[in-house]
Amino acid sequence: MKIVKYLSLALVALFAASCEEHVVEYKTQEADGAFVQIHYFVPLVAKSANYIYKMELDDKAYVNNGAALIATYNAVPSGSEGRWYSVPAGEDFSIKLYQSSAMNEVYSNTIPALKKGVKYNIFVYSFNEAPIVFEHGEYTTHVTEDTGTSCWIKFYNFIFETGEDDPTDIVVQYQYQYTMDWETGTKSEWLNMGNAVAFGETTGWVEMPAIKQYFNSSGYARIDYRAVDTTTGEVLQYMNEDGEMQTFSDYWTAYIGRRYNHVMAGTRTAKTSPMFISQFTAL
Repeated sequence: MKIVKYLSLALVALFAASCEEHVVEYKTQEADGAFVQIHYFVPLVAKSANYIYKMELDDKAYVNNGAALIATYNAVPSGSEGRWYSVPAGEDFSIKLYQSSAMNEVYSNTIPALKKGVKYNIFVYSFNEAPIVFEHGEYTTHVTEDTGTSCWIKFYNFIFETGEDDPTDIVVQYQYQYTMDWETGTKSEWLNMGNAVAFGETTGWVEMPAIKQYFNSSGYARIDYRAVDTTTGEVLQYMNEDGEMQTFSDYWTAYIGRRYNHVMAGTRTAKTSPMFISQFTAL
């Protein structure tokens, strides 16, 4: 019995020592800076001559091995779900953009001091203006025993009427319609998605219904969208590539629990870069 007792004590001591010697540590450090994603939304034709091939944030240069770094109506870091650039916090810093493979400097400006540890979406929308800076915002979550029924959308108004020097004066109410019952096909009325926003503004994160079509699936649903001029109460019209005015409408597939940026961009009354929604998945 003594042998068993002493053997048990030895095993306990061995396990305790093992735990002490194999503490799992994650090599992390507190962030000293802020975090940014850069969005390129100057109303230009989507062609390689208008792409950004080099970007400088303060003294750091970013290139893409001879290829374009940022296409028109896009953002970096590419595949921007959860990816950010670290930049200095608490002090202004510079941003420069170089266009086409010839690396022509087309933009030089200053980004105001950002807060330590905070994430930001920074929009370059004109080569002649300072960028617009948005805090990315905190995420909320839901815990459920069955299945989630929500996604989150953030809408931005970056519509131009005819070109870069002509931002719209329309205050836009973004609206959505979703399928409430897939068996009957019953759809909701058109509903407001957040508050109406003027040019260069955002609704912030808005929780949206995402009622999945198939129960035994990861969970996704189609949501339809439109944009209303709050002055006239009419759905926005825009000029297509054929020079014809038509009513704006769009739809996107949303997955439960995910977050999406919807940026309304391009020109509303010129056919060179027709108005559209650009979607970026944030989470």
